[in-house]
Amino acid sequence: MDEHVVAGYLGLTPRRVVEMARKNQLPAHPIGDKRKTWRFRLSKIEAHFSARARRQDPATIDPAVPITQERKCVA
Repeated sequence: MDEHVVAGYLGLTPRRVVEMARKNQLPAHPIGDKRKTWRFRLSKIEAHFSARARRQDPATIDPAVPITQERKCVA
């Protein structure tokens, strides 16, 4: 597949897909010498993202406000 098909599949722009391929963030195969054309295999892209999802730890979010002890209000 070319970058346009992969971009539609991933919801990215074709330019971003090529940038990710150049940075080895996506599995891709360069074709040509000076002006490279990139080709992608959907099976490798799916495997890349599924393996990446398995490696990541569950997301944790830091509290916006540090935890403090509550004060008792005397009314």
